[in-house]
Amino acid sequence: MRLSVQHDTVYDYQPAVETAQHTAHLQPRETALQRVHGFDLLITPTPASLHHGLDAFGNPQAWWTLVQAHTQLHVVARSVVETAPPLALQGTQAWESVREHFRYRSGQPGDAQTCLVFGSHHAPLHEQFAAYAR
Repeated sequence: MRLSVQHDTVYDYQPAVETAQHTAHLQPRETALQRVHGFDLLITPTPASLHHGLDAFGNPQAWWTLVQAHTQLHVVARSVVETAPPLALQGTQAWESVREHFRYRSGQPGDAQTCLVFGSHHAPLHEQFAAYAR
């Protein structure tokens, strides 16, 4: 399926903002099931600098600096993506082997996905969830 997506955000400030640093994740990510055919990022007022790169997880990210006083920031991201149907999930690995894969071992490199396995202060683990999982 081919999709055209527009993200349009307007910020109004009172009093005027003198300088500003911004970061945004507005560009879709290329995946096995999603292909990006086009992406445009329009920012008003025009930034003094605009950089594109990837965050720690490989997601496209933009950083920009505004050095002129402004009372409004308008950000428009336009994307054209093509998506494919999701793959059928196949759980071929026993949960015990997945648990062992993510177990901490001193002096050995860890899997980068470990940060997605454990709780955080933003989403703490609760015994009720563990009981439900058991």
